[in-house]
Amino acid sequence: MTKNVFSISTIIVICASAFFLSFKNNTPNYEEVEIPIYSLPHNYLRWAEAGERKEIASYDELLSYWKSVNYDHEAWEAGIREVPRTYIISISDQWGAKTSKQISTNSKKRVFFRAIAPLVLYANELILKDRERVLRVQLQLKLGNEIQSKQEVFIRDLAHLYKLELKQGITLNAVKQLADRVDIIPVSLALAQSAVESGWGTSRFTHVGNSIFGQWSWSDDAITPQEQRAHLGNYGIAKFASLQESVCAYMLNINSHYAYQDLRKIRSKSRSNNEKPRGMDLAAGLLRYSERGESYVKEIRSMISYNHLEATDTAFLTDKAPVFLVRKN
Repeated sequence: MTKNVFSISTIIVICASAFFLSFKNNTPNYEEVEIPIYSLPHNYLRWAEAGERKEIASYDELLSYWKSVNYDHEAWEAGIREVPRTYIISISDQWGAKTSKQISTNSKKRVFFRAIAPLVLYANELILKDRERVLRVQLQLKLGNEIQSKQEVFIRDLAHLYKLELKQGITLNAVKQLADRVDIIPVSLALAQSAVESGWGTSRFTHVGNSIFGQWSWSDDAITPQEQRAHLGNYGIAKFASLQESVCAYMLNINSHYAYQDLRKIRSKSRSNNEKPRGMDLAAGLLRYSERGESYVKEIRSMISYNHLEATDTAFLTDKAPVFLVRKN
C-alpha cells in the first residue's frame, strides 16, 4: 500500500478547543431547563468529556494508533465490537482530492467507516439518554402517577424538538408517540447513508460544510449545489459546524420528519418485539429520502450487505475517556 501523508488536509481535521465552543440556539432554550435535552444537534459539545489529545503525523501512524487501541480490521474480524471514543471534527478536500485515491478501495472504506462509527454511536448514546427519561415518564403515567413540573417542561420541549404536537396535552398516548421518535438509528444504516451521500467523505459538501447526509436547507448559509434545480426553489445543502453535528442533525431529521414515519413504525415494532432495531429493516422506510425512491432503498441495503455492516449494529463505545486526534505540526 502506498504510504500517504496524514495531515490536517487529509481525513482527520480536528481542533481540541472546538469541543468547548458554544453554539447559538434559535429554538426554545432547551439548555436552561432542569432536565437537559441531550439530542439537540449542536448541544453535543456540552456533554463532551475531557480527554487525551493525540497527535497524528501520517496515514500509517493513524492505522498504527487504531491498532494500538484494538480498533482495526483484525480486531473487528475477531468479533471485537468495542469502539474507542475517537472523535473527529471535519474532513477536508484533500481526502477526496488526494489521499483516498492513493489507497486501496477497501482501505478507503475501512478508514471512512472507522472514522464515522464513533460519531454515530455517540449520537445514539445522547438519544438514549433522552429516551430513558421519556420512558420513565411513560411508566409514571401508566401507573396513574402525576409527573413533576420539570418533567412536564422536558416533555413539552422535547416534543417541540421532535415535531410532535401535544394536542391533548401530556397523555400516555402522546408520550408513547414521543418515545417512538426518540430512539436510535442503527449504526449500519447511518454508515451506509453517510457513505452514499458523501461519496466516502469526498464530496464538496463534506469538506465545505461537514455535510455527510445530503440534508437540504433553505437557510442563508446553505451550500448551493453546482447544478441547482430552479423549479425546487432556492435550496441548498445544510452546513454544520462539525461532523458530529451533522450526524446528530441527520438522526433528528429521521426521527422527526413526517416523511420517515414508516421507518419509525418499523423500529417501534422491533421494540415491541423486544428486538434491537436493524438497519436492513429500517431502510425500507427511506423511500422519501431520495427522489430515486425504491432504487435508493436498494442501494442502501446493498451497501449494508456488501460491506457487512449489519455487525456494526452490535457495536458499542468503550467506557474509557475520549481521545481527540489532532494534526502533528
